[in-house]
Amino acid sequence: ETARILLIGTDPLTVSQGSSYNDAGALADDLVDAWIAVTVDTSFVDTDTVGTYDVYYTVVDAAGNTASAIRTVQVTDQAAPQFTLVTRNGGEDSYDTLDTLTAIFNESVQIGPGALSLLSEDSGMILDLDGLIFYEPYGQAMTWDFHDVAGIGVGRYTAVLDAASITDQAGNTLDGAGDGTAGTNYELGLLVAQRGDSDVDGDVDLADYNS
Repeated sequence: ETARILLIGTDPLTVSQGSSYNDAGALADDLVDAWIAVTVDTSFVDTDTVGTYDVYYTVVDAAGNTASAIRTVQVTDQAAPQFTLVTRNGGEDSYDTLDTLTAIFNESVQIGPGALSLLSEDSGMILDLDGLIFYEPYGQAMTWDFHDVAGIGVGRYTAVLDAASITDQAGNTLDGAGDGTAGTNYELGLLVAQRGDSDVDGDVDLADYNS
């Protein structure tokens, strides 16, 4: 009687890129020898590279009969994209205007046109971003240009990047919190101060010269 192989666990099996692959194994038997040792070959599985791989199982019973089976292993990118750096006004140390905002990610992402919103903390209103220019919607570095956006005066703002509008090539949504959880928004507090207000208290006065 030809031996038969029963795979233990899921087939096909999906694992995360960069993880370790631990095969669940297999069982084999025939009507004569009962349970037979199974040889497992996982050498073709590369969990560092996204792709589809095969795990091979073979058995030989006491009569020399052979049997084989294959498990398909799919290595996928399951890590959510994260920020590595967010800079304002090209990194210049200037806070009296909000000209640009640049976000750098740890991998290439795709960003929808409505991904960014700007909340005025003083009025509690979300600003109309008509006139906002968005550069490079694909890649690792994205820049929003506020030069033509009306209504950004002196005040405190919160920029919010919507996680659902920012995805990597595998479709994983943004991890804005940076804790490994996909689908979390990113929020950044922004101050637009009056020029000369070095202590950022909202007034240009004698205290600014002593700060």
